[in-house]
Amino acid sequence: MSAEIIQFPNPVADVLEHYARLARAGHVTGVVLAALGPGRLTEDTYSAVSGVNYTERRALIQTLEDGATMALLDAQD
Repeated sequence: MSAEIIQFPNPVADVLEHYARLARAGHVTGVVLAALGPGRLTEDTYSAVSGVNYTERRALIQTLEDGATMALLDAQD
């Protein structure tokens, strides 16, 4: 197995680094993360949770679902 090195700028890495900086500064205390690998939805999906209880996890997931619904509605305009 060989790794591909993606040169910067890398928008995905930039987003992750931004939230890592916020977490290190104490501004982000919990996270729900879902990610895609090179196989996309067919084979490479990842998820992680840290620093949140069940209720907070559901609230963050609902926020993501609401955002997805708004993006769908905006795409139909």
